[in-house]
Amino acid sequence: MNVNYLISKKTLITASVLMALGYILFMAVSYGDLPDKISTSFGSSGPRNLTETSFFSWFGFPLVGFGSILYMYFMIWAFSKVSGKALNFPYKDKILKLEQENQEMFFRQVIDFSWRVIHLTSVYLLTLFFYISYQVYQFNTNGSDTISVFIPLLVLTVPYGYLLVRDYLSIKSSFKEKLSEFEVA
Repeated sequence: MNVNYLISKKTLITASVLMALGYILFMAVSYGDLPDKISTSFGSSGPRNLTETSFFSWFGFPLVGFGSILYMYFMIWAFSKVSGKALNFPYKDKILKLEQENQEMFFRQVIDFSWRVIHLTSVYLLTLFFYISYQVYQFNTNGSDTISVFIPLLVLTVPYGYLLVRDYLSIKSSFKEKLSEFEVA
């Protein structure tokens, strides 16, 4: 069964790894440039409070991000070890009526799609976290007036949403096509 994805799995994995390494490198290099106190909480009128610069005040946000990404990877891995039946996917009721070896073919595609979603999400989150961290760094070292997150969030979300919907529709179409072959036979 061939699903027509816009971005290859290898490209997604490479992008995830490069984003993570670039983010870690930026955080490590920029840590020395920070002042003694940094703003980590912002409101509509600017910074709400100043925090002593420490390892956790600078690296806490990315650590939570990496933790959530690792949790998502773990959940997909755990579901793939148990069975694809635990996941929700298109035409599940029809697929469960097929013979075991045919079910496994569909389950492998569901697991592959789930990994794709996780890789896309990790690239999205790493990009978003990197941008927010960069804005906080600029605010604290250069004294910029504001932190703008809305426009970059919108710019990131539109292609991310497009890729997710396109990949979902591709796998759904592929499932429908393959199921029609089983119904004819």
